[in-house]
Amino acid sequence: MDQLEDTWSRRELPLLREAAGRLEAGETNLYVSALAEELAMDPNQAQLAVDALSDDGYLDGVRVEEIRGPVVVTHISAKARRELGQWPSGEVGADRLMAALDSLIAQAKPDDRSRLEKIRDGLVGAGRDLVVSVAAAVITGQIPGQE
Repeated sequence: MDQLEDTWSRRELPLLREAAGRLEAGETNLYVSALAEELAMDPNQAQLAVDALSDDGYLDGVRVEEIRGPVVVTHISAKARRELGQWPSGEVGADRLMAALDSLIAQAKPDDRSRLEKIRDGLVGAGRDLVVSVAAAVITGQIPGQE
């Protein structure tokens, strides 16, 4: 059996971004057909994206008519906001921390550059999972021992 193609980056993610942007701008009753038109996406593909996003808890949609009627996107979840970077997550925090360190290293004086490189290298050596855990603890304020 051939491997199925990845639809996330070409179908679900663009639709989720478009829906989130419109909802953030105050729009309501986002018809899937309008989202598809804005994205120049086949309406059937847009419907498949909404179904998949809804099944995995990224958004809520309401079917206007009972059987295969148009769907209206009414809400995106916290999970979706984290995926899109609207809300913090440990993974986004870790990525931003490493990007900030790289930027500081590029601009630093030689003495500071060496210290910053040691910090970055220590974090890289600790492993991504640990850096993500630390970033998540900082973002959520759930630092062990702090009560």
